[in-house]
Amino acid sequence: MRRIARALGLLGAVGLAAGLAQTHAAPAPVVQEVRVTLREWAVEPREITVRPGRVRFVVRNAGQRQHNLSILGPGQASDVKVTSDNVGAGATLTFEVDLPRAGTYLAYCDIEGHRDRGIEGRLVVGSASTAPARPGSPPAFPAPPPMPSRSYDR
Repeated sequence: MRRIARALGLLGAVGLAAGLAQTHAAPAPVVQEVRVTLREWAVEPREITVRPGRVRFVVRNAGQRQHNLSILGPGQASDVKVTSDNVGAGATLTFEVDLPRAGTYLAYCDIEGHRDRGIEGRLVVGSASTAPARPGSPPAFPAPPPMPSRSYDR
């Protein structure tokens, strides 16, 4: 009888310890959600600020043409380059990306000519101190590659 009581006591202690361990387990990482609207020829909001970590983008196309959302950065290092699937007119899509480093990223439409026409914004990861000093100043990213020149025979 004493063995059974000890066994039950040990099982109870193990169960209590397991319950405490689950209570003090590390919390699941929080996924931040950002809503972005694309249209001819703008991205809204033009500037987004998030904490480093996992970010879910909910991308709505309010325009008449197909668009996508690319994230590039931070800075010249460009260690993150993610492009969503194309989003048809009136459609919405969701995708997630890890943004581990603080800095200024570029958010733009990667379809040829769309970035040049204004579908470009800034994504600031971390504190506002990582953003350029002047509001409205362009992010520190290379210009898009030039369009190929075309010659026409007359």
